[in-house]
Amino acid sequence: MATEKLIVEDEYTVADLLPYRRYRIEAEGYVEAMLDANPGLADDGIFLALGREIVTDIPAKRDAPADTVRVIRLWD
Repeated sequence: MATEKLIVEDEYTVADLLPYRRYRIEAEGYVEAMLDANPGLADDGIFLALGREIVTDIPAKRDAPADTVRVIRLWD
């Protein structure tokens, strides 16, 4: 799996907010994988330190099933 480095640029950033801001997803198990890939990351506390580089796995793109698209017709 490919990796990417993210830099914490905002104050009060928590670990589970990073994948949402970058990839617009809520990936299950993503934070745990990020903690494994970055020793000492949990020592920062709740909020990540400004300027900290974090190595992350790039999540695979998931195709949305066709039945999730809802078509709304205003006039029939």
